[in-house]
Amino acid sequence: MKELPIEEIESCVKVLDEDEHHLHTEQDLGDFLSNTVNDPIPLSTPQWRMWIYENYSENESALMFKEHHVMADGLGILEIILLMVDEFKPEAIIDFRPTTSVSYTH
Repeated sequence: MKELPIEEIESCVKVLDEDEHHLHTEQDLGDFLSNTVNDPIPLSTPQWRMWIYENYSENESALMFKEHHVMADGLGILEIILLMVDEFKPEAIIDFRPTTSVSYTH
């Protein structure tokens, strides 16, 4: 596993300033992500970004994450997301069963 220098990590993780951003509802978070999701990630940097909003509510912070699709497919990233949410439910993780055979009919 490649170890990233702290400078690289600091460039990818941003603590959002509460004076600049007012994120206190799901709609606020959705609007923020809608405005940032299409910002290109330079290929010379790690292919992910993370934003932390410390006072989303009285006792909650918000963590938002964006990664380039080369980092993980939809199912692979789902497991990471499920590990980060407040109410982790192991039964929500998709059971990947090996496929023994596939047959096609004409």
